[in-house]
Amino acid sequence: MPTIQERLTTGLLAMGFEAHPGKSGKYHAFYRNELDKQGRHVYLFIGSNGALRKGHCASDSYSIGCPSMPSTAFKIILEKGDAVLNKPIAFEGF
Repeated sequence: MPTIQERLTTGLLAMGFEAHPGKSGKYHAFYRNELDKQGRHVYLFIGSNGALRKGHCASDSYSIGCPSMPSTAFKIILEKGDAVLNKPIAFEGF
């Protein structure tokens, strides 16, 4: 069974986000071609326990959901991840 972190990661990738190698060992960073009002990239960060944060860097980000208090965005990303993870794998040539 996939972890919440794996489900969120899969959901973000399915939604067009790209993994971004971050400097933080605490969070996995993802971005999409989206800029904030100051022209900086907007990132989503996933913590090891499934915390989801948004900001231009991990140290200046804010929570947009966690397993104990899931927001609408958190639920949507989980649903997208679950849809991909639960899809049967088709093997060609069998």
